[in-house]
Parts: sequence; C-alpha cells; structure tokens
Amino acid sequence: MKNFFHKLQYQIAKHYHRFLVWCVSIAWLMIVFKFFNIGKANEEIVSLESRVAQLTSENASLQQNVPQVEAAAEGIRAELTEANAKLAQSVADLATAQASIASLSKEKESAVTALATHQANPSAEVKEMASAQAAQIVASVGVPPIAASVSAEPKPELTGKDRFLATIKIDTK
Repeated sequence: MKNFFHKLQYQIAKHYHRFLVWCVSIAWLMIVFKFFNIGKANEEIVSLESRVAQLTSENASLQQNVPQVEAAAEGIRAELTEANAKLAQSVADLATAQASIASLSKEKESAVTALATHQANPSAEVKEMASAQAAQIVASVGVPPIAASVSAEPKPELTGKDRFLATIKIDTK
C-alpha cells in the first residue's frame, strides 16, 4: 500500500505540476496579450492625437478664411438679387412681347381675310379705283361729275350687249 500512495502522490504531483505550468502559461499569455493590446491602444491614441492636432490646425486656418467667405457670400447675394430683378423684368418683357404677338396675329388674320376677300372679288375694288381716277380726270378737265353707283353690279345672267346696256343704265341712275 505504501507503493500505491507513493504512486498516487507522484501522479498528483505530476498533474499538479502540469496544472501549475498551465496556469503560469495562461497568466503569461494574458500579460502578453494585455501588453500587446495596451501597445495597440497606445498606438491608436497617438494616431488619434495627431489627427486631432491636424484637424485643430485646419480649423484654425478655416476660421481665418471665414470673413473672406462671408464677404464673397454677400457679393453673391447681391448678384442673386440683381439677377432676380433682371429675371422679373425679362418675364414682364416676355408678357409684353406675347401680347404684341397676339395683337399682330389678329392684325395678320384680318389682313389675310381682307386679302382673301379682295382676291375673291377684285372687280369691286378695281371699279372703286377706276371710278375715283375717272372723277379726278373729269374734275381736272372741268366737267361736273355724274353721280354713279359703283357698287351696283349688272345681273350675271346678262351677256354681251345686254350687259353693256344694263351697265350704262346703272351708271346713269
């Protein structure tokens, strides 16, 4: 039995020694990991501090530019106000031009209608012009004018000599 306890003590000591080595190894690993993590954290802190310093210097330089930017913004606001006034004037001019175009379109339509009427019945205008010119010639010679109805037309069913005689009768009335 002595041998049994001796072997048991040996086994316990052997396992206890392994357990202690394992615990010490884990403790060293934890220390090493903490050390490396602290090193990484320190590196991150250093990089962040340099970034903060860089941003602080950029902010200072940008703060120096604020008055220039505000002055430029005021100039742009003035230009925008002027452009809005010009736009309003242009809109008013456009409305005037559109009204003028509408008026000219109406005049054009009436002129086209008058031209179509003239082209459809040119004899009435020619008779008026001939009558006026004849009156001028007669007046220049000294003969009193004969009152004639220029707008009266002979009947279209008459032809030749009958039409001529009907015209003379109309002019002498």
